[in-house]
Amino acid sequence: MPELAGLPLPGEQPQRVVHRCREPFLDAVAPRKALVSFDQPIPFGSGWPPPARTSAATSAPARASNSARNRLTQRTRAAHRRHARGWNTLERLRYEWSTDHPPLEERQIMKLLRVLLVGALATVLTTVGVGAAEAGTAVAPNATSLTGNWTDNGSAMPSIIQGGVGGDNLVVNMSFANRPTAFGKVTSATTFFVTFPDAGRFTGTILGGDVLQWSNGSVWRRVFTGQLVHDINGSWTDGISFRRVTNTGGYVRVTLDNGTQVGVGFARNASTIEVSFTAGGTFLGTVDPNGFIRWSNNTTWSHPILH
Repeated sequence: MPELAGLPLPGEQPQRVVHRCREPFLDAVAPRKALVSFDQPIPFGSGWPPPARTSAATSAPARASNSARNRLTQRTRAAHRRHARGWNTLERLRYEWSTDHPPLEERQIMKLLRVLLVGALATVLTTVGVGAAEAGTAVAPNATSLTGNWTDNGSAMPSIIQGGVGGDNLVVNMSFANRPTAFGKVTSATTFFVTFPDAGRFTGTILGGDVLQWSNGSVWRRVFTGQLVHDINGSWTDGISFRRVTNTGGYVRVTLDNGTQVGVGFARNASTIEVSFTAGGTFLGTVDPNGFIRWSNNTTWSHPILH
């Protein structure tokens, strides 16, 4: 029978048949092109590639195959990571430029504008609070402006300029006495301070709007710089002697005919002057439109040209 032809006869020893060892089940190099493709990435945790079989009898070619398989696995994971990053970038850009969300650049500009607005508001609040922080009280501009010419009794001729953002800054011109300019600030409706570079800092109180009481005891009065009801410049007489009066910007000077100064003063308003005489005494003079000066000591001066 043909199927029994290959069997050994009775009494014969069967022949030893040696077959060549089978090839490994998985070639670690052949599938490389398929694994690096991004068309169908293989998810992690699916059990592929299978772990390499190791044993004490593993040959050198098998160890080489395991090493190649490990390198391939690392490359595949790196490829998956690059693929995932690329997908996330595309999705993020699609999200940023969608109609429901403003672009990234626009959001950054809006955030910058908010920061600038907050900074500007903080600057304004800080500037407004400078005077209050320095004085210890809230800044309240005085009801009457201090701008104008001032004097103690007619001899001093300082001038004040009040201004600034809140109207609370003071500049005091002391050039009449060859002194440096002083600067100060209004601290309330009736108080202020001025720092004189050559004398120090002094506080002041506003009394009635036309009188400044200083912390060192000095008193400044406002000078009226307008036109009086009668021009007082020229020669005057009381019927016994003559006096010459000059009015320069509200500052009044009284001299004898020989030029000797005998009195200094200032104009309070359009019809009142105040003069301090060297002989003694400070008197108020009421200027009469008809050409008379009637003094508070009951003395009357007249213009000799008119009378």
